[in-house]
Amino acid sequence: MNKKTNLPYVPVLVLVIVINLILTTHFITIFLIGVVFKLFLEALEEEQYYILSLIIGTFTIIEVVQGLYIFSLTITSIVIYYFVLTRLKYLLSSPVLAQFVYILLFYGIVFLIYSFQSGLNQELILLFVYNFLIDSIVIGLFL
Repeated sequence: MNKKTNLPYVPVLVLVIVINLILTTHFITIFLIGVVFKLFLEALEEEQYYILSLIIGTFTIIEVVQGLYIFSLTITSIVIYYFVLTRLKYLLSSPVLAQFVYILLFYGIVFLIYSFQSGLNQELILLFVYNFLIDSIVIGLFL
C-alpha cells in the first residue's frame, strides 16, 4: 500500500525536537508533545511505519531530555490508540472534537506519569494546561 500524505512529518518532528531541546534550558517542558501524538495517530492509521519510527525517536528524545522513563510516551500512545481510541471513535461523531479529546486524554496520562515521577504541584498543572491549549491551537490551525 503506497499511500500519500499531506502532512510534512519530518520537518514538524525536527522542529519539535529542536524546540524541546532549546526550551528545556528555560524550564518550559513537554512543548508540542500533543502534536507528536497527533502525528503518531495519523502514521498508524495510514500505515506509514518508517514515519512511525521517526515519531518514536522523537518521543524518545523528548523523554531523555525531560527525564522520563524510556519509551513511556511511546507505550502510552500505543495503549491509548489500541485500547481507548477504538472505543471513543464510536462515541464521538465530530472528528474535530475527537482530535481534541484524544489530545486531552494523552495529556492526562502524561500528567499522571509526571506526577508519579516528580510529585504534584500547581506549576505542573498550569504547565500541562498551557501546553494543551498551545497544542490544540497548533493542531486546529495547521494540522
